[in-house]
Amino acid sequence: MSIDKLFVSFLWHFHQPYYKDLLADEYVMPWVRLHALKDYYDMGRILGSVDGARAVFNFVPSLLAQLNDYAGGTANDTFLRLTERDADGLGDDERMFIIQSFFHINHKIIGTYPRYVELLAKRESVLSDGNTGAFGVDDLRDLQVLFNLAWSGNTLRSESDIVKELEAKGRDFSEDEKMSLLDAQQSFLSRTGPLYSSLVKRGAVELSTTPFYHPILPLIQNVKNARKCMPNAPLPEKWTGAPDDAVRHAKDAVELFKSVFDVPLRGMWPAEGSVSQDTCYIYKNLGMKWIATDEMVLFRSMAESQMKDLEKRAARLYSPFFVEIDGSPLSVFFRDHLLSDSIGFVYSSWEAEAAVDDFISKLKGIFDVVRHDADMFSNDLPPVVSVILDGENAWQFFPENGEPFLRALYSMLSKTDWIEPTTFGDYVEKFGPGRKLDKLASGSWIRGDFGVWIGHSEDNKAWDYVAAAREALVQNPPKDEKENELAWQSLMAAEGSDWNWWYGDDHQCDNIADFDRLFRKHIANVFSIIGKQPPFDLSIPIKSPPKVRLARQPRQFLQPVLDGKDTRYYEWLSAGMFDQQSGGRGAMHQVSALARRLYFGFDPENLYIRIDFMGSAADVLAAAGEMELVIDFTSPSRIRLGILPKGESGSSAASLAVLSYEGSEWRQDKMLDSVAIDQIVELSAPLAVLGCKPGDRLEFAARLLRGGSVLESIPEVSAIETLVPSRDFEEEEWCV
Repeated sequence: MSIDKLFVSFLWHFHQPYYKDLLADEYVMPWVRLHALKDYYDMGRILGSVDGARAVFNFVPSLLAQLNDYAGGTANDTFLRLTERDADGLGDDERMFIIQSFFHINHKIIGTYPRYVELLAKRESVLSDGNTGAFGVDDLRDLQVLFNLAWSGNTLRSESDIVKELEAKGRDFSEDEKMSLLDAQQSFLSRTGPLYSSLVKRGAVELSTTPFYHPILPLIQNVKNARKCMPNAPLPEKWTGAPDDAVRHAKDAVELFKSVFDVPLRGMWPAEGSVSQDTCYIYKNLGMKWIATDEMVLFRSMAESQMKDLEKRAARLYSPFFVEIDGSPLSVFFRDHLLSDSIGFVYSSWEAEAAVDDFISKLKGIFDVVRHDADMFSNDLPPVVSVILDGENAWQFFPENGEPFLRALYSMLSKTDWIEPTTFGDYVEKFGPGRKLDKLASGSWIRGDFGVWIGHSEDNKAWDYVAAAREALVQNPPKDEKENELAWQSLMAAEGSDWNWWYGDDHQCDNIADFDRLFRKHIANVFSIIGKQPPFDLSIPIKSPPKVRLARQPRQFLQPVLDGKDTRYYEWLSAGMFDQQSGGRGAMHQVSALARRLYFGFDPENLYIRIDFMGSAADVLAAAGEMELVIDFTSPSRIRLGILPKGESGSSAASLAVLSYEGSEWRQDKMLDSVAIDQIVELSAPLAVLGCKPGDRLEFAARLLRGGSVLESIPEVSAIETLVPSRDFEEEEWCV
């Protein structure tokens, strides 16, 4: 057959953990409200403004329930309460909370507000000495406003007069202005549901959902599903599974979805793309026509003989499949990892037009492959590409919250004659369920297994807490119907995937203690509601404190301009950092150091290093005379980067020599131009040149040499240790 169309289906996944403490009836974290202001409405509005655009939007029920509370004015979180408080009446603890927490947004966005940048710089001294008095009343009020203003999305910025006024004013806000901003935001929160219902009726959008509290459904159904993809992983001692809970998560999701949207529900995105053959029965019994997961699950599901030819393997990814459930098909769509991650992690630093051109070019490559292997597709089953990713967290890394990119992307997809935008439900209705897949492998969208959520001692402890709470609830059900329901909802909230995301060694973030505390609170609430004393150990954090390291670790990818100048405060704000002047030292303390700090970080292809000296770097290095500045790497390969100034004092011209250690001497391999020396030293080196890949442990130190002897080492003892991040680094580190 000839193939003249490539069908493309996007699924944007809207999800936040369940932040509500059900027993206290209060919200612990604010991210549902803030993403509702910035992302959920705008994502639908942008798509709806482009003729021919199509996509699936997936709303997790635990998010929908929280959105309903906020829209109805019944939700109030700590951040909102402390914003509402008059800045002049804040107590010391409240002041410290605001100073610590009201900078939780991408620092690129903070950088667009001069006053916000000013307050961020002042915050560093407050956190170091604990004196909140450095923040005056005007500072605190401006911070209250700027935090909420920065989280306002493009629709609010363009439509709200008060948002426009405050954006223009920039500082010195009044209490009345602050409350007017909160009023405008509150009235905005009720617009999301009606917008998406209207988009469905127009045929532009399909809506889908996820089991209620975003659980790893295969592990709720039967923990032995982990054995199928992780045969050697340690499993929890007490948790074996709860099939009734698995069914209820899915059933409750369908009921809430229909009550909110009153539109057809044809499919589900399982939480974390986690699937197994036995959980397919749950979806099919609820009338679902399709589910979706990651490409790795497809390749694990296929016979080994089908995976040897890489071109055939690639072509199979774009051929829809179904699993047979009691003689009836359930279609399964498989996520293209590269395309999805290109949007999530790569394009944020590109110009919108270049990013879209690259995306279309990648689609053209797929189109050429499937046309070459057209015999794999029947006339009534054309190829379909599945692009599935988070629909809320990536956009703060994009210019203008991603709107220029999304508009250009939707427009190009709609007008390219060989591309047909579609949705999963529309595809199944038009072309049928796909080709039969004998059996669906167990796995998730990360590595095709469940290793993020089970197997580590912290993960397994969390599962065993769930098991203990469930057993206690089953044996001691409250007689009061409302209390019984509250206990079960607390238990099921604890069965969500989000808590275990942060347990183990996979992920770190500033909010990690809050997630740990809230998980344990959900569990403790079950015991409290049934009148039992919570286990004593439940008061102890599950998350182990991070190992003491010599350096603060990187938090986001970097995009520094290598000019040797400290040009933008936030340019290196998310970098790792070692302070040569304080802490992290051994018994021998260098009295007179030349260097002050070393910063380090990554983008997907490069390592970046910055070194600050006690004065201008160019002047210090020139004054020291015949001194070499080198970066020595001891892991994963022994490599040296030698910084070679090309000019006189004050010049930024320099080059970077790459040397490898052979026998007992250094041998120069190549030269790089990615270094600048002026006020500071800034350099970059490709990870490939350093011989490292994502997941490798990188160990290095900067050294000042004179006559081959070490004059100063940064750090003075040991080395800086860090892990080379994957392309998923920023998503895996997300904190909101």
